[in-house]
Amino acid sequence: MSPRPPVFISAVSRELKSARQLVANTLTFLGYQPVWQEIFGTESGDLRAILRQQIDRCKGVVQLVGQCYGAEPPMADEEFGRVSYTCGHL
Repeated sequence: MSPRPPVFISAVSRELKSARQLVANTLTFLGYQPVWQEIFGTESGDLRAILRQQIDRCKGVVQLVGQCYGAEPPMADEEFGRVSYTCGHL
């Protein structure tokens, strides 16, 4: 049996947690392995590097967009400027 292809789900947790879970359930049903920030540890290292590593190993990304904007790193990304990688605030 071949491994299930991973797909990263990006969503502001406070606003879209239930929608993200629905997408995760659907991806699982379709034979994919859903991945998102809350299911892997971020204790060691730069969160941006950890998230990029997780996203890079995935075969796709599903981005859920709502009204909220996620938290930004303290310093702007050299390549992309101000970006949000994580859970947000209302």
